[in-house]
Amino acid sequence: MKFFEGSILPPDVRRVRIREGDPDSPYAVVLKYLFHTPYHSEDGFSWGDSDGGAADLAMALCAEVMGGSQHPRIYQFVKQEMIAPLDPELGWEIPWTRVLDSISRAGGRAGDFEPEPVRGD
Repeated sequence: MKFFEGSILPPDVRRVRIREGDPDSPYAVVLKYLFHTPYHSEDGFSWGDSDGGAADLAMALCAEVMGGSQHPRIYQFVKQEMIAPLDPELGWEIPWTRVLDSISRAGGRAGDFEPEPVRGD
């Protein structure tokens, strides 16, 4: 089973990684850490609220699950359904399939990608 795991390191550094295996086992393999791209917030990922850091986290989860950036309607739905209700003072685990289910409830599907912005002069 693949899942996302959020944790808080001193002094309030929020880290999100993807693990595979039994979530209750200390032998679950860390596949990678999610990198924060400052789109809505310069301060990194957050959870337990609806601010920009939570939007960036939802956007990163959706992109990871679906293989590309999702339309704001999709990741904002995921933010409200999954990220905002989390306790902001605790770590968490979210199964990969739960993110996929939330994307589906929001009307998202593979190929519904938000075009990357074109950077001009």
